[in-house]
Amino acid sequence: MSAIVRREPETTLDAAPVLVFSADSHIGPRKADLRPYCPKKYLDEFDDFYESVEALTPMFEEMAKKGASEEAFNGRRRNLGTAGHYDPHARLRDYDRDGVAGGVIFHASLNDEPMPFDLMNVFANGIPAAEAQELAGVGRSMYNRFLADFCTVEPERHVALAQLPFWDLDASIREVEWCADHGFRGVNFPVPGAPGRERPYGDEFDGFFSAAAALDMTLTTHNGARPHGFFFDMPADFQWGLLEAGEWGLRTIYMTIIFGVFERHPNLKLVLTEIPGIRWEEMAARMDSIFLSPFRRADHLPRLPSEYLNENVWIGCSFMSREEAQTAIEIGREDRCMWGSDYPHPEGTFSYSSDPAEYPMTRLSLANTFHDLSLDKVRKMVGTNAFDAYPRLDRPGLQKVAERVGFAAREISTAPDLGQHPYITNTGTMGFRTRGAWGP
Repeated sequence: MSAIVRREPETTLDAAPVLVFSADSHIGPRKADLRPYCPKKYLDEFDDFYESVEALTPMFEEMAKKGASEEAFNGRRRNLGTAGHYDPHARLRDYDRDGVAGGVIFHASLNDEPMPFDLMNVFANGIPAAEAQELAGVGRSMYNRFLADFCTVEPERHVALAQLPFWDLDASIREVEWCADHGFRGVNFPVPGAPGRERPYGDEFDGFFSAAAALDMTLTTHNGARPHGFFFDMPADFQWGLLEAGEWGLRTIYMTIIFGVFERHPNLKLVLTEIPGIRWEEMAARMDSIFLSPFRRADHLPRLPSEYLNENVWIGCSFMSREEAQTAIEIGREDRCMWGSDYPHPEGTFSYSSDPAEYPMTRLSLANTFHDLSLDKVRKMVGTNAFDAYPRLDRPGLQKVAERVGFAAREISTAPDLGQHPYITNTGTMGFRTRGAWGP
């Protein structure tokens, strides 16, 4: 499994390897991984929590089987084979094989491990009930300390995202400061406006934004952060949920811009991840149209909303389709769109295999999406935009990794013959779709 695809030396003028960085990956630490981080006074509650999790595991597995296609469930079975869900060494071996230099790390891996003490809140969406907040805060702190240690293995390759107790913004500021001191490079920022969440304006929240901006801790929202209490009941509700979650996720952009967050904190950065489709022009036009409407006075911002969008926001398109890549270039926004593997989810580009001769699916997907496009613009979307979006990244360190595992220019620029790799049709991947935001 550790085999790396070998290439002959590049002979073209553009000999530099293509640095590939995933704006979207996931981690799922297990009970055994997290227990050492649990304060002694909470160990009984910790064990009780995981006892309840173990009782629900068969139900979650049945839901996954019921809601997924046969192809997606097969992809799930394949990808459960990697220990990269919780082991940094296994994860980096998978990255190496795929040609990926590094990635942004969200919670919620494929192994269905929950955030400690907060079973249904994988993206920190919404606020726990008052009586549950103490334990939920402990769970986030435990997770952050596990992740800090996880990322000490080849630290230049990780963007760890802090999970914060947003019901207590003073505690959130203290925690984001701790995370920044321990190598984190961003914040898992749930959708503003979810029940129990403060909207992103006012002195209290401004203190948090000021701290994040000063620390260069990029706010990052993942698709799937949906209205609190919304639950996917398979299969129709899951389809509805994808539509709802995508639109709900855009609220992060709209609210931070319209409420002047970037005007007050011009160094603050926001990435919205796994939102298929290039919506840039639509978002800009919608906000500017409202801003310029004669119906309401709009003097709270000195500039058009689209200007903040173009300076402070990036979209992580994840398993980007060729149509999306072409569109990003056509509208001149290749500097704002970021590819992601969604590792190790089967809808993404990673596919685990114990056969070293099996050509990595991520490499196939990237070449299928970006072949024959302007290489300087491809380099931005698949890698170097991350340095602008996440300024704490170690650029020299990642470039050294890319020299070892990355793509030769001709490899990503040449269309693959997918007929030679029939296994990809039975994985549930969305990394080869030809039209539409989600498929086919």
